Amino acid sequence: MDPNSEIAKPPEESEAHNRTFEDRRLDQTQVTGLALGVMVLPVFVLLCLNTLQVKFDPGWLGIIFLAVLGPIVLASIGLAWFSRSNWRCPACNRFLHVVNPFIVPDSFFCPYCGTKLK
Repeated sequence: MDPNSEIAKPPEESEAHNRTFEDRRLDQTQVTGLALGVMVLPVFVLLCLNTLQVKFDPGWLGIIFLAVLGPIVLASIGLAWFSRSNWRCPACNRFLHVVNPFIVPDSFFCPYCGTKLK
């Protein structure tokens, strides 16, 4: 199927797909921003403590490492899961792995079903 040819769909169906796609894109950007904040916050706190020259007991270094690494790993896994379940074509429900939600042109076509998405 040629992704550049628009498939004739009723206007109501196209409008519904576009509204669903815009909602998903907004959700994707908000969750990505939140996850990046969760990933950056522990590192920022650790850098602030280092700047203040706070000395840690060597026994606490493992706990501090887990306190920094844990949120980063959990946010990464959560973001990957959310992206996999959210970033889908509203018409065929297939994963839009080839489309960056931050750099989406005014309109493009689903690579699987050819639905025009705005």
